[in-house]
Amino acid sequence: MSQSVPDLKRAIRLELRERRRNRTSTQVTRDTRSLTAHLTELVTELGATSLSVYLSLPSEPDVRPFIAWALASDIRVLLPSSRDDGLLDWIEATAD
Repeated sequence: MSQSVPDLKRAIRLELRERRRNRTSTQVTRDTRSLTAHLTELVTELGATSLSVYLSLPSEPDVRPFIAWALASDIRVLLPSSRDDGLLDWIEATAD
């Protein structure tokens, strides 16, 4: 193997970010709908009553429709919040 594992991972991440940046709005909408459908199916099957979600970057499928579905389904949604000391706190999402 000519590349180290960390270098290979870095190259793959760069390629994925580039692909995401080049997606059309139609592709982003399709990916968002697909992600939302998969997540709602999974959460429903598992009977989850609480979950944590990272908000998506502009280059990623939008998780806000899933969060809206979860809140409308009375599922507790926690979002991470970075503290000054570098640790994460979790904040409960609301429909606002």
